[in-house]
Amino acid sequence: LSVLGSALDGAGLVVEGDAVRIDLGSLWVDVEELRRLAAAADVDSLREAVELHRGDFLAGFGLRDSVEFDEWQRNATDQLRRDVSSAFERLTGALELTDVDGAIATARRWVELDPLEEVAHRALIRLHTRKGDRAAAARQYRECVELLERELGVRPGAETTKAYEASTAEAPNLHELVGDLLTLQGRYGDAARSYETALTLGAPLWSVRRKQGDLQQRLGDFERADALYGEALEAATPEDRARVL
Repeated sequence: LSVLGSALDGAGLVVEGDAVRIDLGSLWVDVEELRRLAAAADVDSLREAVELHRGDFLAGFGLRDSVEFDEWQRNATDQLRRDVSSAFERLTGALELTDVDGAIATARRWVELDPLEEVAHRALIRLHTRKGDRAAAARQYRECVELLERELGVRPGAETTKAYEASTAEAPNLHELVGDLLTLQGRYGDAARSYETALTLGAPLWSVRRKQGDLQQRLGDFERADALYGEALEAATPEDRARVL
């Protein structure tokens, strides 16, 4: 206490009998400032809060033979982590509306803060999907799965899996549309590969086979086109058979 009092030049430290406290009115304390900023609702305050965070509470400091201090420090650490995690979550959500790249960068820092926080992984999956980077969304999901299985022996929750499935839901349709465009451009080899990719990802068989038939017809391979139209006809629903015919 003597060393601390000297370091503070006599300001801020209040000793009354066996009680010691800090006068927050006369000192700037990073933890108190972080908590104040993290409780705010505006983006600037939340950004300042996450920038102020530099690691766990009193990391590397401890007292010998003091179970009470250890418990207090552990509880304070957990609470501060929750405060910072909440600030990251709200900042990510706010940035998502106007700055997807900024939201992705924030969510990555959130994952680094707490790699086992499934909500952070889910936010990154959603953001990558929104940006159209489905490969990155898939990588993030795999990272989440591996971390949870290795560290906790559990699988991701239903919400996380649903976010991942949503990231791949439109992929077959996109590959099919790309195939249509490539066909119109005369890039028939690339178009054929796009249609096969669409099938692999689960695109409707009748729809892709019909377009593959159109492609072969353009190439003058009428026998192959006829076979593909036949496959499309067999796979088509009653409502779609007319389009194939």
